[in-house]
Amino acid sequence: MVDRKEVYIVGGPNGSGKTTFVKQFLPNYVNVRNFVNADDIAVGLSPLDYASMNMKSGRLMLELIDGYREKGESFGFETTLAGKKWIKMIDELKGANYNVHIFFLDIASVELAVNRVKYRVETGGHDIPDETIRRRYLRSRCNFWYNYRDMADSWYLFDNSRKSAELVADDTRNKLLVINRKYLDFFQSSLIEAK
Repeated sequence: MVDRKEVYIVGGPNGSGKTTFVKQFLPNYVNVRNFVNADDIAVGLSPLDYASMNMKSGRLMLELIDGYREKGESFGFETTLAGKKWIKMIDELKGANYNVHIFFLDIASVELAVNRVKYRVETGGHDIPDETIRRRYLRSRCNFWYNYRDMADSWYLFDNSRKSAELVADDTRNKLLVINRKYLDFFQSSLIEAK
């Protein structure tokens, strides 16, 4: 029998609460010690000017992921999923006997995303330009739904528009479970309108 490893991807638009979710959820519900976050790497490289470290921290994140894969260790990482660069990596991970689990944190509007990032900056967190947040918001949601979701062994869609994440739907072992039909319909219709 082949030993399967696990990879946990926490995705969602900027400001959707990914980092908070990782800190509160992952330690209690999944057995993973290795977690990679490019923003944390950037702050570690240059705490006073972490924005200048974005490219370098992104490269280091990929190197860490490659290292975990080469060692056959389970791990997780955080991403907006706004790009399609993860498609190849997920294929490679599945080929290396990894189970892929995606936790996607959605929020109901791009304005909420912009406001949350502004609040984060006011409380000492990292900034992201408004135009970048706006550009990534729909891409993140569309890529999760139309590209990444079907690649995962399991996926979970959360509405994180309020104080805590609420599970909307999940698909484990090819069994879809809808908990909040109203939000799922809203999510899907907003993607259709964007096409």
